Amino acid sequence: MTAVCPPPLSRRIVTGLLRGEMSFTGLVTSDCMEMQAVQKFFGSVNGVLAAMNAGVDLVLLSHTTLLSGEAAKAAAEALQSGKLDRKEMEESVDRILAAKAKLAAVPAAAFDAEQAAALNDKLLRATITEVHVPKAGRPNVGGHPLCLGCQVYRTGLVGNVVDDVQQSFPVMMAKALGGDGFTTPIDPSEDEIYEWVRRAESYTSIVIGTYNGHLHPQQLEMVKALAQNSGKPVTVVALRNPYDLFPLPESVYTLAAYEYTAHSTAAVADVLLGRHAATGRLPIATPEQEAQ
Repeated sequence: MTAVCPPPLSRRIVTGLLRGEMSFTGLVTSDCMEMQAVQKFFGSVNGVLAAMNAGVDLVLLSHTTLLSGEAAKAAAEALQSGKLDRKEMEESVDRILAAKAKLAAVPAAAFDAEQAAALNDKLLRATITEVHVPKAGRPNVGGHPLCLGCQVYRTGLVGNVVDDVQQSFPVMMAKALGGDGFTTPIDPSEDEIYEWVRRAESYTSIVIGTYNGHLHPQQLEMVKALAQNSGKPVTVVALRNPYDLFPLPESVYTLAAYEYTAHSTAAVADVLLGRHAATGRLPIATPEQEAQ
């Protein structure tokens, strides 16, 4: 979000940053203008006009036919009245037609669902990032790890990840590693943290998934308590923002997965089992780098 509106509605971001500073020449596509962040605060039709004015080429209205008609009529009127810049609209049309021509030139045989899925998996695995390796090295999870972490939850007005993830990270990870998985609260209490420290005694290692732990510090307190008091090697996986990983003890092995999905969980499990390396690059500076 900018200070005043979502990025697809911001001319400063779409035209100023994306087109101007970053020199992006491809098609810009919006989110659906029926998402609550637009619908609730701007209205879907006004959102369409704002996105077009911001420089978006393809503005999506994905669900309601009536709204699509209203938006098309409003856009035509805005173009006639000069509220939308005709030259910019023509440039958008040219980009759309050019993209259609390129797509038409691609042989139908070039589209292979299995190859696309394999490429998607390859790219996802390449993003898994090893953020911190303890002096003792990457821990061996052993034959009976304890897997913990909260269930995915909505962090804002948009997003369908809650519907896409049928099982929690700890349950999925336990199935992959051969241990036990338990879903913990978003903000575990001191008593709950103490109980997990006690129960960790019978496990070979601990694998914890955090989800916005920098906003829910009790998740990180649980990590610290287990790292300092369980006597077991601890691995932490950031399932959204990697900021969760910075205020943790040196002994904790950390990975950034960037998303809470079954695919990312499987990729992390393969890293922990030594089947492939975590080769991703952290897109932000660590506190140590910022201090230099």
